[in-house]
Amino acid sequence: MPINGRQLEVSPRHETAVDVLRNELGLTGTKLVCGTGVCGACTIAVDGVPVASCVLPAGDLEAGDVVTIEGIAADGELHPVQKGFLAHDALQCGYCTPGFVVEAVAFYSRWRAERGMARPERQDIARALAGHLCRCGAYQGIYRAVADACAGAFDAGEVAAVRPDGEAKVTGAARYTTDIHVDAMVGRIIRSEVAHGTLVGVDAEGALTLDGVEAFLMLAKPSERIRFYGQPVAAVVANDETTARLAADRVAVVIEPLPSAVGADECQADDAPDVHGWWIPPSNNEAPTLPNVRRKNLVGPTIPAAPFSWRVDRRLARAGDDGRLIEGRWDTAVVSHTALEPHAAVAEWSPDGHLTVHLSTQGVGPNREELAEQLGVPLENVEVVAVHVGGAFGAKQSLGVEAVAAARLARLASRPVRVVFDRIEEMTVGGNRPGTSIDLAIGADNSHRLTAMKVRSVADSGASAGSLVASFLPRFVYPGAPRSLLDFDAVSNAPPGTAFRAPGGPPALFALEGAVEELAEKIGVAPIALRRSWNRRPLRKAMYDWVEGHPLWSTRVAPGGGRHRRGVGVAFGSWFQGHDPTAEVTVEAGPGGIRVVAGVQDLGNGTRAMLASAVAESFGVAAASIDVVIGGSRHGRGFMSSGSRTTSSLWPTARAAADQAAKSLAEQLPAVGLEGATVTDGGVLHADELLTWDELLPRLSRVVEKATRPPDHRALTRLPHRIGGLRFGRGLPESAHVVEVEVDIRLGSVRVLRVDTALAAGKIHAPEVARSQVYGGVCQGLGMALHEERRIDRLTGAVLTTNLEDYRLAGIGDTPEMQVHFIEWGFEHAAGGGTGLAELGIVAVPAAIAGAVAHATGVRFRRLPILPGEIVEAFG
Repeated sequence: MPINGRQLEVSPRHETAVDVLRNELGLTGTKLVCGTGVCGACTIAVDGVPVASCVLPAGDLEAGDVVTIEGIAADGELHPVQKGFLAHDALQCGYCTPGFVVEAVAFYSRWRAERGMARPERQDIARALAGHLCRCGAYQGIYRAVADACAGAFDAGEVAAVRPDGEAKVTGAARYTTDIHVDAMVGRIIRSEVAHGTLVGVDAEGALTLDGVEAFLMLAKPSERIRFYGQPVAAVVANDETTARLAADRVAVVIEPLPSAVGADECQADDAPDVHGWWIPPSNNEAPTLPNVRRKNLVGPTIPAAPFSWRVDRRLARAGDDGRLIEGRWDTAVVSHTALEPHAAVAEWSPDGHLTVHLSTQGVGPNREELAEQLGVPLENVEVVAVHVGGAFGAKQSLGVEAVAAARLARLASRPVRVVFDRIEEMTVGGNRPGTSIDLAIGADNSHRLTAMKVRSVADSGASAGSLVASFLPRFVYPGAPRSLLDFDAVSNAPPGTAFRAPGGPPALFALEGAVEELAEKIGVAPIALRRSWNRRPLRKAMYDWVEGHPLWSTRVAPGGGRHRRGVGVAFGSWFQGHDPTAEVTVEAGPGGIRVVAGVQDLGNGTRAMLASAVAESFGVAAASIDVVIGGSRHGRGFMSSGSRTTSSLWPTARAAADQAAKSLAEQLPAVGLEGATVTDGGVLHADELLTWDELLPRLSRVVEKATRPPDHRALTRLPHRIGGLRFGRGLPESAHVVEVEVDIRLGSVRVLRVDTALAAGKIHAPEVARSQVYGGVCQGLGMALHEERRIDRLTGAVLTTNLEDYRLAGIGDTPEMQVHFIEWGFEHAAGGGTGLAELGIVAVPAAIAGAVAHATGVRFRRLPILPGEIVEAFG
């Protein structure tokens, strides 16, 4: 069969085309994500027609000329679409990128044939790429890339890639953990199919008698309590995927069922079984869990209650008597992380006992330490590798069962073993943002001052605890008034929650910003003016100034009647300035060029581009000339990419290492005849002549300099030294979102037309990738506001939304016009002058969309997602 211009012979042992391409031909640029033809990641072209290879029978590959992502670039020359993706940063983690590129190339060919070099409209591109999903939300760049390519902007010449790893991602050369085979056997995890019970035993005889099954491993102990559907029980390893699945199906798991309570409401019912008992639930990575139980199955408060809550109640009562009180309940659904690259691990033991684990993870260093501890192996004998990571969003912080099972099975089998979650597993136990029920009350006095705030949140955390919703952002966003802030977790027989981008933030601001808007309307004050009267922070003032000067907001009018109604909403967010003081970066410079090395990973957030920018700025050279080496624990002491700490930890560290390397190189200058030369911006000044480092490096010997993060100029000393590896800095980054929507009140549909965002996070070191992060945050916030909701069977505990049809992610057609405005002052005291913005870009988006819907309809919906049926019902 002809594939990418070559005649290839393949065996008939695979059922689907994607399996042939990936597992037999090694064309791993074609990604297997959904397995149902929904997401587009596996797209190939057959006779020029894009096809989802995950639902294409393997035999159909013989029916035509097949082109995969690896065959798009002809003779090494990138296609104009690929160039567009590089120039417009139309990618983040890159896992979905090959499928988008293949489909976009087909659209480009049709468009050029029919329309010449006319520029396509957004709706043209959206229709063509409607079958593709990007969990990172790179749609804004994709629109621009495809439009410019079709219009001829990239027909000739080279382009400057925003990301050092961009070309590898647009050509399919980037290899993720799921692409690592190394002649590996396949491990499968056997999971509980009951929500609550006691494990009696496991019979693996039916599996072990199958040809090709190598080993069996228990992951739970007899008599262990099973607390959720999908809990790991055992694992099996076989020569191939088909045999491994068959073997897993033949393992008989005997569980004595116990009464279950699935979901926050069910576990709090008077007749609910005791799910919690004396068990301390694992943390959902928002806060440590404590054995603090107030009521059956209700764990908390996460942070001890304020001692003067009676004062808050008295003030709220007074505000209620004056008609200046807003109170009620706001609810958010459970949201699944569902990164397109599932949880995956490939483990291999060397004869001398050294373990190498390729792992899709947010922390190669921290997970290396935990893996060594769990396996009882010396730390120096363990290496964790994550060269490319296909999305995480918080779900890949902790060491998962896939890594432990792969390592133990590889030791048993004396062969490399790969364990990869399928999409059902990923959407069942791959991580979720807990749903919330938030009871909130705020009151004002006759001068419109905020007098009190009371927030009580109960998180639908499944078999986990430690939520921070009420006691996190509401503590800081509108300071001054006394407040009572309590967080509880309803522990139930559902899969455990996990920290999701801006953990606890979007639910908290959905409730708080909505209540502030309602209060402003009730007391007859403009919503920005009311917030401004409570404000003490210069950066928050800058947000208010920006919104009041924004044309969408300043020209906002009543939407009027009719079927289609437009509304404009606004919401404000804050996050925290934090960094990891143990961050370590090495810079090497010499005749071979400049290299920056760090034991961290790039989740699609642009870590490579940011490190290159730091070193390039120090040496005055092009960022593209910097060789960036990351993605492995052997590259130095690393930390977790979470909590918006990556840039604020790495950029000043890389800059410090680069500056020191430049000084060390300068010490060699007299030896090459440059006595009296001084280091300056962009090179070396000698006899009034500026010599660039590009000119000098070939004449100098290689130097290697390592640095740790410099301290901030004014450290925040009131908080503990470090919390979860994170040291908090002084000041709060701020955000504002102005959103325009159109609501069809007859169908209940909401279309987000435009989202403009202002961010105050200090100096933006890599603006292009920073904007991409914000675009992605907006798309994820849009999904949370209007589409995403994990559904679960309350009787069995089985997750029902286990595919990407039933679980609705925002697609390219849902993507609004977006603009991002950076305010780059306010963090001059922080090393590097800036802080992170990954959380800041999403935290207030759902609140802003909800506010726009309220303005359009006159109805403020207090539950997310805002579903069409609820809008239709509101209008009778």
